[in-house]
Amino acid sequence: VILATPAAVAARLLEPIAPQAAALVGPFETHSSVSVSLACSRRVVARPLDASGFVLPGNVEGEGFKACTFVSSKFGRRAPRGRVLLRAFFRPGPGLPLDAPDERWVDWAVQSLWPLLGITGAPARRWVARWPDAVPRYRADHAARVERARTALEGEAPGVELAGAPYR
Repeated sequence: VILATPAAVAARLLEPIAPQAAALVGPFETHSSVSVSLACSRRVVARPLDASGFVLPGNVEGEGFKACTFVSSKFGRRAPRGRVLLRAFFRPGPGLPLDAPDERWVDWAVQSLWPLLGITGAPARRWVARWPDAVPRYRADHAARVERARTALEGEAPGVELAGAPYR
């Protein structure tokens, strides 16, 4: 049996058959993420989009704008000729919660990206995707904790494996 679930779900499923393993994976932390995809005309973008995108330096734990990928540069068929597709990634927080209306997220993406990329026009299309508690937060001892959980599983529930981003 392969449990390819968030750690909290795995812990609930394991509790009756592998309580030690459940206790080890249950506290694994996650954070939420929001991605805002924006399509616009290439002619309104001043900067060359000749990379995969960028990640902002700074506090990875805090809320706010984290990164942008140039989707149409990475995957040429994701936007029609003469258009670009950008995807901005955000960590929600008190200033802009996960459940904020789509338009607030779009406004934040435009305010964040337009000055950096020299964009002068409005986005032609926009999409907002919310990922509640989907991104694992790896701590310094994460690999050791995963190994302890795997060892516990071997003893408590042989044949059950953990798979996915919460673990590796």
